[in-house]
Amino acid sequence: MRVERVVIVTLSDMVPVVKREAELLKPDKDVQVIAGGASRQASVFKGLEFLETLSPCPKMVLVHDAARPFLTGAMIEQTIVGAQLHGACTTALPARDTVKRIEDGMIIETLDRESLILVQTPQAARFDWLIAAHRKAADHGVAATDDAALLEAAGRRVAIVRGASFNIKITEPEDLILSEALANRLFEPRG
Repeated sequence: MRVERVVIVTLSDMVPVVKREAELLKPDKDVQVIAGGASRQASVFKGLEFLETLSPCPKMVLVHDAARPFLTGAMIEQTIVGAQLHGACTTALPARDTVKRIEDGMIIETLDRESLILVQTPQAARFDWLIAAHRKAADHGVAATDDAALLEAAGRRVAIVRGASFNIKITEPEDLILSEALANRLFEPRG
């Protein structure tokens, strides 16, 4: 694994709790816990600004959302390799469902799913590219739901590597049911 340092960005009132939990894991990497911002984007930016103060400053950074708890070493590795080759990379899956565009609650267009992907994290990029993209977005009031979008807005191309269907994002209460079933299946003792 090529990860040298981990920065966990969390709610300011959760910093002490997350620090204690991180210490219990006895990580073999340097782990820092810092307070985030009012949004995902602001929190990632705070993490990048923290990394910028370190010596040496990283050449590459990988961003992952805690809302996706089934991250694997293989996902990290392939995303890093993609970013090393192309400057920026994200995990993604092909769209399997039919995707429609709507206006006022009515379908107005069926999109060609062959040209669509569902983006996940982790996402990785050259550190200088990503912090510059975040600065540009902050300066111009641009909001995005992921770092790849900020890189795109800054004129950078982002490569993709295949994600995993079990790399689900937990956002709704029913996602917890699915994640519990996945955890039981993925982490069941093998004998």
